Amino acid sequence: MPNEGIPHSSQTQEQDCLQSQPVSNNEEMAIKQESGGDGEVEEYLSFRSVGDGLSTSAVGCASAAPRRGPALLHIDRHQIQAVEPSAQALELQGLGVDVYDQDVLEQGVLQQVDNAIHEASRASQLVDVEKEYRSVLDDLTSCTTSLRQINKIIEQLSPQAATSRDINRKLDSVKRQKYNKEQQLKKITAKQKHLQAILGGAEVKIELDHASLEEDAVPRCLEH
Repeated sequence: MPNEGIPHSSQTQEQDCLQSQPVSNNEEMAIKQESGGDGEVEEYLSFRSVGDGLSTSAVGCASAAPRRGPALLHIDRHQIQAVEPSAQALELQGLGVDVYDQDVLEQGVLQQVDNAIHEASRASQLVDVEKEYRSVLDDLTSCTTSLRQINKIIEQLSPQAATSRDINRKLDSVKRQKYNKEQQLKKITAKQKHLQAILGGAEVKIELDHASLEEDAVPRCLEH
């Protein structure tokens, strides 16, 4: 038989891939997409050589086994400008296919890939920033609670400080602790605002009433 010398794998590859067909000049790409009942999409790619009149065909072969892993990127061909029907090659006119200039198509695909990578990187960054933001909120709560306790101690010691030197020394020590906590609170608040700017104020809601925090953090301060 004439086909005995042809390996089975070679025959299968020829059945799965598109045949090369001669075409004329002006490098173009024709992509035909047809949706069947099962949602499969067939793509026919045809490239033209430039200047030398030679015919070149890029054959796309579908993978036999479906890929598993992260979701694949879907290229939206509607975002890529197609060649006007009047500018298409004669053999492509009237076929109902979308024809693309090769350079325009490649740039459009690369742009969508770059956008997808940027969005994925941005999403990963937001997850990390949100975790850090939650930690900052915990620090803010802890620092504010400490300031409230310090203020209560100051209120308790103040009436006795005038008559007791020992209590007056304790009061001065507590006031220094309060000053340190207030400086810490300023740093935490600045970091919180920085993270909020990254998050855009949409992903994480502020869980604390800042007006009440400021009122409790710096209450009726005693004169030194």
